[in-house]
Amino acid sequence: DWSSDVCSSDLRNLDDQAMEQFDKALAIQPNYVQALSNKSFVYLQRHAYALCVQYAQKALVLDPSLGSAHYNLGVAYFALQRYPEALVEIKKAIKAFPENSEVYERLGDVYEAQSRNEEALAYYRQSLEVNPLNTSARSKLGDVYSQEGHEKQAVEQYQAATDLNPANIPAHYQLAQHYEDNRDWIHARHEYLMIIAYDDRQAVAHRQIAKIFERNDEMGQALYHWEKYAALNPADTSVKQHIDDIRKPLLTKKQAEQMAAFQSQLQEKQAIPTPTPVPDKNNLWTGPKTVDN
Repeated sequence: DWSSDVCSSDLRNLDDQAMEQFDKALAIQPNYVQALSNKSFVYLQRHAYALCVQYAQKALVLDPSLGSAHYNLGVAYFALQRYPEALVEIKKAIKAFPENSEVYERLGDVYEAQSRNEEALAYYRQSLEVNPLNTSARSKLGDVYSQEGHEKQAVEQYQAATDLNPANIPAHYQLAQHYEDNRDWIHARHEYLMIIAYDDRQAVAHRQIAKIFERNDEMGQALYHWEKYAALNPADTSVKQHIDDIRKPLLTKKQAEQMAAFQSQLQEKQAIPTPTPVPDKNNLWTGPKTVDN
């Protein structure tokens, strides 16, 4: 979900520095429109949506045509689930930025949130016409195709998204789910492994691939991923007993294998004949010596 991205600490530090500069500019010139719009954007990045709305509206009072403020306001309205207002603002942003792929994508998001899939498809497609490399819009296009029951088209979009950006985890999840639904365990396992390769903290991926390994009776690998899942999701206490149930027979099996290997080594040693000592020709024993009287 594009609205759930969080700034790293480095970006937050940059935001703090930028906000300080914007405040200094506004202290000198309170009607500095671009500084007001920029502050709304920083608040948007911080998910402080009410403050984003406040500063974007201040900017638009001074310049009703300011596209960046319309965009920030529209995205904040979307996050606040004020969809009709979001549509109005993002459409105004499109007029200001007709060559910006992301703005069309955001409009598609608003329509999809309202289950208006036909409009969502249209704007995701338009986003890709502007920028065919927009993997986020491509994944969302796949989502809407999937909702409409067009699985073939959905898979094509997800596959294209992962080809363009192998680190696109949401697209990998969608592909994995598709393959699981079709009982294609090999391809499902591949997608979950790709997810884990890019982010080993994905608890759901560990859980699902553990189930696939169990299905294939690959219990050692299943145990590994169940343990990873349990560590990442300690709230799921039900998995502890399942892990114990898997571990016990594995330990018994390992102990049996170790005992079998030891017995095999012992038998090999017993089968080796004891070498017959070779007499030393220089010190042959011929029996007791006679003593002359």
